[in-house]
Amino acid sequence: MEKYIIAVLSQNNPGVLSRIASLLRRKMFNITSLTVGQTDDAGLSRFTIVAVGNERQAKKIARNIENFIEVLKVKIIPFDRAVTREISLVQVQSESVKDPESLFDFPDISVTVNKNGGEEMELEVIDRGFATESFMVYLRENGVVVEKWVRSGIIAVEE
Repeated sequence: MEKYIIAVLSQNNPGVLSRIASLLRRKMFNITSLTVGQTDDAGLSRFTIVAVGNERQAKKIARNIENFIEVLKVKIIPFDRAVTREISLVQVQSESVKDPESLFDFPDISVTVNKNGGEEMELEVIDRGFATESFMVYLRENGVVVEKWVRSGIIAVEE
């Protein structure tokens, strides 16, 4: 099974998200990330769907989504031609961070400390690839106690 990025441009109407998610569920296509936002045109929304399946399933899903009346465009973006970002907000126990400088040396991750004081440290993590899970493992392996981790979901455009 592989991950696929499916970009959808649709009219900004109620129910489109629900129908797309329902279609993916019916076709047994596991969603790992789903991000929806209004475009520069208030009447349009852009969906970025990251899902696990095979190529045949991905192409079939894209064709099925194209059949929705509100959908204007569907594109499968190959991972090797995708520019991706994901933002996470992470609260960690300050005393568990033994080497704060090591947080800034992780590949494809940009870390900003938003709040550092008291018992908690708040980090803003911007992932420029698909390194969020690796960063989470890195923190835990280095004894950093994660109190909360909130992720935005992946957004992507083709290079």
